Amino acid sequence: MFRRTDEDDTGWNDYRNSRDDESIFQDAIEEIKSILTSSEFEKESFETKTIAFEMEIIKTKRDFVDEKCRNLNKFSKNKKFIPFQHGEEWFCRCDNFVDGVDLIIEDNRVSLNLNFDEDRTNDIYEKLKTNRYNKGREDFRIIECFRLYWTYPKSSPTLYSYKNHDVWNHKSGSKEFLDGYFKGLNEFFRILKHEIKRTKILYVFKRKCTFS
Repeated sequence: MFRRTDEDDTGWNDYRNSRDDESIFQDAIEEIKSILTSSEFEKESFETKTIAFEMEIIKTKRDFVDEKCRNLNKFSKNKKFIPFQHGEEWFCRCDNFVDGVDLIIEDNRVSLNLNFDEDRTNDIYEKLKTNRYNKGREDFRIIECFRLYWTYPKSSPTLYSYKNHDVWNHKSGSKEFLDGYFKGLNEFFRILKHEIKRTKILYVFKRKCTFS
C-alpha cells in the first residue's frame, strides 16, 4: 500500500518519483509502536530475553536521532548533543558548542547559529566567507572532511561532507567515522574560535570607547 525508498530519484520518469510522503510512514510506525507497547508476549524467546525486542523498520526519525546523539556524545567528551525537532524533521543539536555558537547536525550537513550582534557577525563573515560562484563553479573551503560554505553574512556557516575524504567511506556510527568527523569539526572550530576571540576583544574595546 505504501511506496518508500531512501534512494534519490534521477529524473521525471524515475519510479521513485511515485513514492509516498514520508509522514505516512512516520504515522504508520507510531501506530505499530503503539500496538507493540500495549501488547503482551505469549511466549518470550531467548533473543527477546537477552537483547530485547527491537526492529529497525519500526524506528521513527526521533529514534534514529536519539541513537545518533548517544553515539556523538560518546566521542564529544564534554559536549552534549540532544534531539532537536524542526518541522517534521529531527536533528542533533549542541547548544554553545563553543562560546556563543550552537551546532546542529542534519544528516551529513552541519549548520551553525552564531549568537552575536550583527556587526560582530559581519566581521567574522569577512574573514571566513566563501563566494557563491567562482567562474561558474561553486566556491567552498575544504576543512578536513568538510566543505565550508558561507555566502551571505545574515546566513550562517554551513559544513557539508567532502566526499573525497576517506572518513565518508566508514559507517556513520563507527569509531573510524566519528574520530574523523570530530577531527574535522575541531579543525573548523579552531579556525572559528580564533575569529571569535579576536572580535570579542575588539568589540568589548569598542563598547568601552562608546560608553566613555
